[in-house]
Amino acid sequence: MESSQDTLPATGELAAASTVVRLSGSGERNHQGERAAASGLRRRLDKGDALGRYVVLRKLGAGGMGTVYLGYDPELDRRVALKILRGGTDEANRRALLREAQAMAKLTHPNVVAVHDVGEHNGRVYVAMAFVEGRTLRAWLEHRERRWRDILALFLLAGEGLRAAHASELIHRDFKPDNVMVSRRREVLVMDFGLARPSANTEPTNDADVDSISGSSSVLTEATVGHIAGTPAYMAPEQLRADALTPAADQFAFCVSLWEALYGERPFDGQNLGERYTNITEQRVRPLPKDARSRAPRWLEQVLRRGLAPEPEQRWPSLGALLDALDRGRRRWRWQGALAGVGVLAVGASLALGWRQHEREQARARVAACEAEGAVIDAIWNPAARERIETNLLATELDFTRDDLETLLPWLDDYAGAWRSGRAEVCAHGSIAGDWDAERLDRAAWCFEDRRFQLEATVDQLATLDRKTARRAVRIASYLDPIDSCLDPTALRRLPLPPPDIRPQLQRVRAQVVAADRLRNRGEFEEALELARQARIEAEALDWPPLLATARFAEGRAELINGLPTARASLERAYFGAMDAGAVEVAFRSARSLATTLANQGSPREAQSWMRHAEVLAAELPDPTGLDAAEGHYLMLKIHLGLGDYAAAIDSSRAAVELRTQAIGARHPITASAIRNLGMAKLADGQARAALQSFDESLALWRPIVGERHPYVAQLLTLRGEATLAMGEVDRARELLERALELHAQIPSPEQPYQADTLTALARAQLASGRLEDAARSLTRAMAIRRKAFGPRHPTTAALLVDQAALALARGDLDQAQAHCARGLAIAELVLEPGHPEFARVQERCVQVDLARGEPEQAERRRQDALSRLEVAHGTRDPRLITPLVQLADSQRARADFEAARASYARALDLAAQLAPHNGSSPRGDQDRDLELGPPALPCLVGLAELALLEGDGAEALRRAETAEAILDRARPGPRPSAEVRFVHAKALVRSGGDLDRARRLAERARDAHAAAHDDAAVAEVERWLSLMP
Repeated sequence: MESSQDTLPATGELAAASTVVRLSGSGERNHQGERAAASGLRRRLDKGDALGRYVVLRKLGAGGMGTVYLGYDPELDRRVALKILRGGTDEANRRALLREAQAMAKLTHPNVVAVHDVGEHNGRVYVAMAFVEGRTLRAWLEHRERRWRDILALFLLAGEGLRAAHASELIHRDFKPDNVMVSRRREVLVMDFGLARPSANTEPTNDADVDSISGSSSVLTEATVGHIAGTPAYMAPEQLRADALTPAADQFAFCVSLWEALYGERPFDGQNLGERYTNITEQRVRPLPKDARSRAPRWLEQVLRRGLAPEPEQRWPSLGALLDALDRGRRRWRWQGALAGVGVLAVGASLALGWRQHEREQARARVAACEAEGAVIDAIWNPAARERIETNLLATELDFTRDDLETLLPWLDDYAGAWRSGRAEVCAHGSIAGDWDAERLDRAAWCFEDRRFQLEATVDQLATLDRKTARRAVRIASYLDPIDSCLDPTALRRLPLPPPDIRPQLQRVRAQVVAADRLRNRGEFEEALELARQARIEAEALDWPPLLATARFAEGRAELINGLPTARASLERAYFGAMDAGAVEVAFRSARSLATTLANQGSPREAQSWMRHAEVLAAELPDPTGLDAAEGHYLMLKIHLGLGDYAAAIDSSRAAVELRTQAIGARHPITASAIRNLGMAKLADGQARAALQSFDESLALWRPIVGERHPYVAQLLTLRGEATLAMGEVDRARELLERALELHAQIPSPEQPYQADTLTALARAQLASGRLEDAARSLTRAMAIRRKAFGPRHPTTAALLVDQAALALARGDLDQAQAHCARGLAIAELVLEPGHPEFARVQERCVQVDLARGEPEQAERRRQDALSRLEVAHGTRDPRLITPLVQLADSQRARADFEAARASYARALDLAAQLAPHNGSSPRGDQDRDLELGPPALPCLVGLAELALLEGDGAEALRRAETAEAILDRARPGPRPSAEVRFVHAKALVRSGGDLDRARRLAERARDAHAAAHDDAAVAEVERWLSLMP
């Protein structure tokens, strides 16, 4: 079986196809071989054709070794890969191919792709092989940076396949990372044993690394290389000479491949085959990269150098000997790392100097006993445990689980390995070196028992996740406490050591905490709370502070997810209890949960303070995956939004997306949540269209995982509705929000504030479309949920009150509107940060009431007050001033103070220019600057155009309107701003003596956009203007 990551993406069925489509013996597509293969076939097989007992489904690829088809075996009801081998035109060669293929079919090994059947078709030999779904070893190596231990582990498995082939007297002749598959179940299988043999019609190899294969000093010629089967970059010198081959040639190719995987480049350089051959025979090995020592230990290089010797007899006696040396080195490295610091190596030296026989035996017995203590972990982490996790996660049939397993399983391998060697080291300190006292040994033993419990609980959780919770797999594994702290003297001194008589009870309560956490992850919130409370009660009875802090943390998180007001108190008790007990991890998690609680309750300053506590504690905790850092940025969203710092919210959300993408991939649901947060930050910042793209991307990732009826889907539909409404697409927004509300009704959950978000946004859409009674009902329900969840003093309560003011205004009840505004402003004064943009929004709602009441002076004072607050909080050059400046300019224009209005509009436009790509970093003319302006400049330009019209300057009005129109073409900001731009453009055309037909078309488009936004007053204004056109 052959493979090519160059031709087919390694996903889904195409990934399986990639296991059978390596198109040449080189690292690139061999088009000459492809043509030769095509010309050699009597006819192409089509879908439905028979090949022996097999039915052809489709062609997968063609190359130097033949043509590969996906086939179906009706007798055994399975898919197979069917390869018709090249080289069958010569009878002797065809028989040789048939003999080797038949020999290959007899080789059965778990690390070899199975050959099911061999036959002939139109005089050509074909092979039916297992159809393996997965990716090549090269693709696995390139997917992400790999640790040397993980690389070696896979190569050892591939080597076992080669060893089995050699035992069956088969030589591969073309071993390389492209000819090894890593299946979706992490099986390692070698492909194409004994099938890559010389052929009379082989074209010269088209190796990307070899531009020329000639050279006066070389024994190689084009004709010679043309008759070599395999990939020259990995060939032993005897294979390059076309000598008779032994298994030592495969050993050489194996060492080249492993060297390349470990160090990022092959060991022998050369501009052509002649140079490379010379470098091999003279052993001119490339210098290792500067960071090679951090990639792999020195002993690996030494083992591989022997396998790269120029003559077969200079290499390891067999491939098995090479594999044994690699395995011994790996085990010795692990064991020496554990014992080098405790005197065991010195004991070994003493043995060599002549201890008496019985002393040697006693020392060996003590070492064996320590090894046995380390091996206890094998009862927790073993092939069966790995199989449970793999089977369970793959059974979810979610796309991201395969990548998750590639992250999880090496972590767990390393964790168990570190536990094994660390526990043996502790034993050696006690029974061999004798340099640790009884208390330190007891503390270390308790620490290792704790880590063993954590690993057991983690394995159990991972093996029981389902489709709704599988997304948390990587995060669950990342919570494992580090092994290193169990060996660190300072950490051990700080470690609380429980009395021996209560340790069994402690572990039982810890098991309850783990079970409560599992229930919470599965969405069984009430059951999780009940179990967490029971654990806390039992922990109080045991009176062991670290456990009590852990139980309180579990209870607080369960209360938080159930929406209970007691969550804050529970988490605070957990934090302070953990700090007193030295349980840094629990204190860190408690501080973060407190930050989340306070941000949700509308107290961003307090939340920010708790996040700072968490950041201090994070410095003491390892974060090898970066997921904790990612979560920190993720949690900062609501804090930054609460503080009104939208730019910081966007920056934190982007950092969370980047870190999660690096750790677990771009298409993981946890990354999707960070993408949603980025959209929320953009929406708050007024970037509605960009926000909508983020929500769409997040929804596309979430929906296949959780289905349609899930709170996440309802929340994302709500956010999409809010973004659509902000763009002025009222009807579409209302449809999205009504669907979200229907979903909330079908999936009752304690996350009621999300339902209130939906109701609030729906009320605004209903109000915009003139459905006043519907809006009233939605606002009443939203207010009830908000007050129950957060009390009467919360930022969202202030926003709801001014929405009720807008509703009263639409009903014509000006007194009621004013009363709602007064209450909303009073709450906003209490709970919002000084200079928060949301306060300006509340003020602006009240401005509309003032204007309706015939109080323009009061309206302008409010706008000036909103602007002054922002200037005090953020300075005079902050982009958050753009909207209040335009609103103030509108008031100034309305009372005919044109100079003041012009200054305010111009200042707003200057701030908008800061957001353009050029960013105003060098002097430029207004025209050059205007070419780079974005949507924030639109209201400024519209205001300046309206002002020019009032002053009778049609040319200036037209210049401003055309600049705004150009922004529309680039950015498509939505119906409402588009309508304003086009209407002022139409008026400017008429005033400047321009194209009247174009003006009419622009005005009609503006009218239609206002109608879509249900802005009846604006529609009437445009129609009145159209009726007066000449």
